Amino acid sequence: MKISLTHSTFKNEKAQIAILLSLLLIFSFNLTGLLEFGTPGFPGFRFTPNSFQAEVLATVDFYILLLFAALMALVLPILRPIAASSLIVFVSLPLLFMGLREPYASTAVPFQYSLLVILVLYGMNVLLTYFSETQKKQKLINIFSRYVPPDIVDEVSKHPELIDLTGQLKPLSIMFCDLKDFTGISEQLSPKQLVSMLNEYFTTLSAILYQHGATIDKYIGDSIMAFWGAPIPHEDHAQRSILAAMDMHKTLTELKQLLTSKGLPSTDMGIGINTGMVNVGNMGSAYRLNYTVIGDAVNLAARLERLTRVYNIPTIVGQETKDATQGIVFRELDTLVVKGRSEQVRIYQPLCLEEDLTESQASSLETHVKAMECYYARDYEKAEMLFKQLSSETEAQSYYRHMVEKTAFSKSI
Repeated sequence: MKISLTHSTFKNEKAQIAILLSLLLIFSFNLTGLLEFGTPGFPGFRFTPNSFQAEVLATVDFYILLLFAALMALVLPILRPIAASSLIVFVSLPLLFMGLREPYASTAVPFQYSLLVILVLYGMNVLLTYFSETQKKQKLINIFSRYVPPDIVDEVSKHPELIDLTGQLKPLSIMFCDLKDFTGISEQLSPKQLVSMLNEYFTTLSAILYQHGATIDKYIGDSIMAFWGAPIPHEDHAQRSILAAMDMHKTLTELKQLLTSKGLPSTDMGIGINTGMVNVGNMGSAYRLNYTVIGDAVNLAARLERLTRVYNIPTIVGQETKDATQGIVFRELDTLVVKGRSEQVRIYQPLCLEEDLTESQASSLETHVKAMECYYARDYEKAEMLFKQLSSETEAQSYYRHMVEKTAFSKSI
């Protein structure tokens, strides 16, 4: 049994301790005759200073009861239920033994009264603990209902020990999603139209994120930041993030039609995903807290999202994310040095599930692999030729045109 008597422990439970000590004080007044408990005819308490029994204060029994009861009032609120119950049994057994051994003995403090005090303190502690735990659970639900889907909130409320709000270092998958050319679009819309468009966009995409078990960190302008793996741990967090991105792009096609029917402009979006060790927890100030993630892996996810505009690719993921998934076909896009990192980063585009790969896609991927091998081997002539061939054969024309320009530039250096 481990008991941690830290300052924060007593600070968190001080109200519970104060109530138990107040209850003990009432019993002490009653035992000395200063306070009488009510009867059905006269409910409540009555102070009776004329009935004060000074002889009770001169007995050892009174002080033993007072000492044990005070210690219980201090210790019970910080003990786990099993430990608290064990303590009550441990304290009650000697009283029962002495009382039953000499049932007719005349004492200033009857053993029945001592038992009553102990059991009332225990009962009140159980009641207060129940209300305290209920309040904590509700607070937890209120916090996470803003970030995660209802089924995860349900799970957190049933098993609050699964999460740690104070901060953890753990592997997660982080997604940044952003509308392309949003500044230009916002200038064409009235404030009401802009809000309507964003609400439609956020509602639709958030529903998909929730379906895949994501925790929505925040909405930043026209961007969504989400992550997988906390507060509820998911071993397949990278897989979930990729599948969510695929579904988001599919749904965006339908959303664009809906926006157009409402007279609102439609747009595309870029998604960046990265997997790595991050700090996750409740962060902020005394005025506002946010359950969020920070770390190098988060920064890289944000940079990958920005690179979708450079490479004209809908979703870009990092090496760690690609390596942590199964059954998904990827196209390697490039290797580059990202600001804030000394080593090179390989970036990829998730194309489809392996079972959905068509023959033409498989053929194009073979050519793409050869082109990338030539590109990395600095055979820019052959790489440029293959990239030009792919730009006329595949749907990723903008990407391959970018690679043609990049190889042509490298060739000229």
